[in-house]
Amino acid sequence: MSIDSSILRGCRQAVTVCLGVRRDDTVVVIFDASTRRYVQVIGALLDGIGCDHMAFDMGDFGERPLTGFPEAIARAMRAASVSIYIAGSHPGEIADFRRPMLRLVRTNRIRHAHMIGVTDEVMSQGMAADYYAIREFAARLYPILAAARRIAVEAPAGTSIVAEFSPDIRWVNMDGFITRDSWNNLPEGEIFTCVQGISGRYVVDGVLGDYFSKRYGLLDETPVTFEIVNGRIAAIDCANRELRDALCAYTRLDENASRIGEFALGTNLGLQRLIGNLLQDEKMPGVHIAIGHGYPARTGSTWDSAAHLDMVIREPTVVVDGRTIMTDGRYRL
Repeated sequence: MSIDSSILRGCRQAVTVCLGVRRDDTVVVIFDASTRRYVQVIGALLDGIGCDHMAFDMGDFGERPLTGFPEAIARAMRAASVSIYIAGSHPGEIADFRRPMLRLVRTNRIRHAHMIGVTDEVMSQGMAADYYAIREFAARLYPILAAARRIAVEAPAGTSIVAEFSPDIRWVNMDGFITRDSWNNLPEGEIFTCVQGISGRYVVDGVLGDYFSKRYGLLDETPVTFEIVNGRIAAIDCANRELRDALCAYTRLDENASRIGEFALGTNLGLQRLIGNLLQDEKMPGVHIAIGHGYPARTGSTWDSAAHLDMVIREPTVVVDGRTIMTDGRYRL
């Protein structure tokens, strides 16, 4: 099998740097048809390390989206020390497949890499970045955010929001180095929390998460405007009516699906441009927020949701408690 050297580097970094796989590990890999070629490379790397490993093709368990988490995979994960979920995104699988999987990850303290919708671009860019440099930079940014009480964000497309933060809600540093107590999305590079309050206009001219990323890609031609009042989406407007209606429906998935659950800054300094893939684009230096699930197990927030939709904007200026830390998408530390 022929594969580009930068993609090979991305696979190797996921296995050896981010997950730190050792000979005494047992690894479970969950994949689908869209990621089979990367799994072949990962399998060869695991063979070279000499650890036990097994792979499960989601297509063997039924039509996508899968409506449950297969017991065969659950049984293998209970005996694993490392797991890799590398597959495409489908409507409904966050609640029905991924959440049960992540409960197993937390319960069994598995070192877990979550790789949704990876492509050659993602493997050769976000995964091939210098994760030691990302860790060093994030260590400098984290104390500034952890002490924040008020963050204002402005952006050229029209975003103007103010978010407030509670000292009782934790900021979480996801620098790509995975431990038994902290699974990561890969490629990685973000620091996030759950907001206490947020209001204003948020104009998404970058990319949306969940299955919207694959379906609609970059939104610079059809940006989406979210009016946020007291921490919830009050109105949505977009020239693409199909997209607007789908987003409105998404905010009704449960009582907290319209609530702003996540506020994050990207810290992957190796990224230079958005590509229309949320998995990577949310890690680019900049800002994203998300409606729904605010990672209460990590942040300590007091509410939950089955929904989670990330929303990335372009070229933000960020002011933390009166201090400008980013101008037009570039950090100023």
